[in-house]
Amino acid sequence: MSQPLHFHPSEGFAARAEAATADPALRRGFRGAMDFLQAKRSAQFPDADELQQRMQRRDASLQGITSVLHLGACSATTERDAAYLMRNNYEYTKDVCLWALAGGVRCVYASSAATYGDGERGMSDGADLATLRPLNMYGYSKHLLDLWAARQGCLSRLVGVKYFNIYGPNEDHKGEMRSLVHKAYSQIQATGRMQLFESHRSDYALASKCATSCM
Repeated sequence: MSQPLHFHPSEGFAARAEAATADPALRRGFRGAMDFLQAKRSAQFPDADELQQRMQRRDASLQGITSVLHLGACSATTERDAAYLMRNNYEYTKDVCLWALAGGVRCVYASSAATYGDGERGMSDGADLATLRPLNMYGYSKHLLDLWAARQGCLSRLVGVKYFNIYGPNEDHKGEMRSLVHKAYSQIQATGRMQLFESHRSDYALASKCATSCM
């Protein structure tokens, strides 16, 4: 099941949107956040699989939506189940994009800086997608969607945002998909130290700033 980046972007979106959707997995993590979002105008929270099915059959219940901000994914760079990553990160996002394209709906989806690999071939919007070599299965699941969009000739009608490391409040429910900032904070609280890992790029962005850039 897709995991949203954090609650904080959803709060920003809900404050401006007439309707919002979010994965019900959120409800298990922080009831207060759901209470806040539920109170925002006509917010709706369909199950992720149900929403995908509605999009696949072009369900009338989705009429009137003018923008899609798809930030859900399995973002664990250590995930080894390639079939799961393809279903969750590639196929699901492709269904979202196909629905948006068919209805002329603005669509912003979360790609990833992991698609750049070690950065040897550049980290620019002008980089040739075909030359990029992600370093893990997560990166490939995101990269394949970017390549699909390019082959379909619809990059001008979709926005794929290549996030680096996003952090923010209310990450507790995400488990291994928590940001390094959140993990480090917990480690320091428990042991007084933090465990570092090798990173090819150490750029970090606050979730609220990502929300602002998407809107």
